[in-house]
Amino acid sequence: YENQSLSYAELNTRANRLAHQLIALGVEPDQRVAICVSRSPAMVVGLLAVLKAGGAYVSLDPSYPVERLAYMLNDAAPVVLLTQSVLADSSKHAFSAADYTIVLLDAPDAAQVEQPDHNPEPQTLGLTSRHPAYIIYTSGSTGLPKGVEMPQAGLLNLLQWHRQSPSQPAGNGKTLQFAALGFDVAFQEIFTTLCEGGCLVLINESLRRQPEQLLRLISQQRIDRIFLPYIALQHLAEAASHSGEDFSCLAHIVTAGEQLRITPAIQRFLQRAEGCRLHNHYGPTESHVTTAYILDQDPNRWPTLPPIGRPIANNRIYILDTCGQPVP
Repeated sequence: YENQSLSYAELNTRANRLAHQLIALGVEPDQRVAICVSRSPAMVVGLLAVLKAGGAYVSLDPSYPVERLAYMLNDAAPVVLLTQSVLADSSKHAFSAADYTIVLLDAPDAAQVEQPDHNPEPQTLGLTSRHPAYIIYTSGSTGLPKGVEMPQAGLLNLLQWHRQSPSQPAGNGKTLQFAALGFDVAFQEIFTTLCEGGCLVLINESLRRQPEQLLRLISQQRIDRIFLPYIALQHLAEAASHSGEDFSCLAHIVTAGEQLRITPAIQRFLQRAEGCRLHNHYGPTESHVTTAYILDQDPNRWPTLPPIGRPIANNRIYILDTCGQPVP
């Protein structure tokens, strides 16, 4: 990330020290830790530390209006808020409740530096697969954000399925971290990569919104896997039509979040990325990925609206009528 890098040893040491500090501040299973940070290695350190401490992270997008941030903080009632110095200053009105401790990820204090660097023991923490791992806020029917908890069990199953999935890059392949942290796809990008010893490539918000520059990064960094919603994939494909960049490095494109349409631009893009598989994932926020479908033959033969596929491991699909009864 912008000439910064972290080895797995460095990441684990920093995350462990922060995790022990969080535990000392009262974080435990069923307790929430809000995280409001810009994309950076510190973001990954913070997420990993919260999970190591047994807590559930609550993502707060720094671009949200102050009123929305304040509402989410009040509703989530976190024990700790992880943020950065510049955001603590610019969002001080949202962060003024004082019912939680603020920890600055870009300015570790002595209490954190002096913490042990060994892994916290989940058994000692009383952590089980039933405890929440994160809470994501979506727009509720009333227009107010609604928090959705995701238990450890569902995410562990997702990670295990990914390890056996054809969308997992081999060895130390590179995955682009594109999704905003407030979307569940970000969990897939980050933790499926870390669980397999891969390399996670972070980008800033400006680069994320420039398809031409994104193509150049994919080529230069030799990215193996990207997760994109349909509209972002379409923009990338359109930019590729006017680009001479070599993106034959791409092995997997995973799309989710909105209905996938196979357009002429996407067909041409996948033809140039010869051998690249397109994966269509589906699942609501409450369950994360539920079904998956792979398109890996000639793109010219793909249907305009691909199916959402079959259930992933340990999932079942029930099709019910308006009365909640199974249809024939």
